Amino acid sequence: MAAATGLKAITKAFGEFKDVAVNSAIAGVTIALEEILNRTIYYCPCVEPSEVAGCNTSSNSIASKRQCTPMTNYAYGLAYMIVPCLILFFFMAASTPRLWKLWTGICTKSPAARSRKEKITWTLAETFGRSLIAPVSWVCFALIDGQSYACSMTPLPYDVGPGASYESCTKVAQSKIPFHSDAYRNNRSVSQLYGWAVLGITVFIGFIGYAISRCKYPLTYYHAKYYDYYRQYEEKEFDQEMEAKAQKEAEKNVLTFMSENREKALWDQISTVYSFHRNPKNVALYSYLHEFISKEKSKKNESVLDPSVPS
Repeated sequence: MAAATGLKAITKAFGEFKDVAVNSAIAGVTIALEEILNRTIYYCPCVEPSEVAGCNTSSNSIASKRQCTPMTNYAYGLAYMIVPCLILFFFMAASTPRLWKLWTGICTKSPAARSRKEKITWTLAETFGRSLIAPVSWVCFALIDGQSYACSMTPLPYDVGPGASYESCTKVAQSKIPFHSDAYRNNRSVSQLYGWAVLGITVFIGFIGYAISRCKYPLTYYHAKYYDYYRQYEEKEFDQEMEAKAQKEAEKNVLTFMSENREKALWDQISTVYSFHRNPKNVALYSYLHEFISKEKSKKNESVLDPSVPS
């Protein structure tokens, strides 16, 4: 009984702060993914051979020398921070149903539907704001970890001296336990300072922005909760009804087609790749099978209405 009561309380609390919980989960998953990548595939790739004391740069290692430049470190560090941010941002935006509900067919909607600029602007702002959670989490954790920034800003990230024996500069860069230089460690400390600053500023701005948006919200607290519940249940019921309706209509069309022996030309017609369009009466057609059944039904109706056509 106590366990059930506790579970019910947790579920209720989760419902109260669902957005916060979801956003926190997104940030947590992003940080966990970055930590896994840091431990598995990340390493600062190159060093400058001419500046590494004791590094064996034999004349037959030309390919390694070409790769070992500070610019490669700079590009690698920036790419490690920026490219995943872009991927996460577009993934988060693309996985938001509200964005596609707004955007799908907007070019063909009526002018009245397209002219609701405030609603469009607010939806885009809300979508992109939520889509920034994962990218900002990635950048903050990357800065706090410090490896990417230190790799980008340190021309010579590795020390090779007593106690460190490597066959070549490439082996230094690929070492699982490299001997980092003092400059690398200093830049990593600077990165951590930037990371905590970015994290604090982002949380502050996010909280202020959310507070302002709630202050200007047209509904009261409980009315807003009712509004959210209604939208959820309406979406759920609409999805269920659409699925049931689509299944019944598709089943009826398939049974109608299969009830007779059809010519190969008809089989070829319904097997062709389809593009959505409407018939002359502006009725939506969802497949070539649907189009064929609609035409067949129209012909039968016309034959029944026209007394000169034998039934």
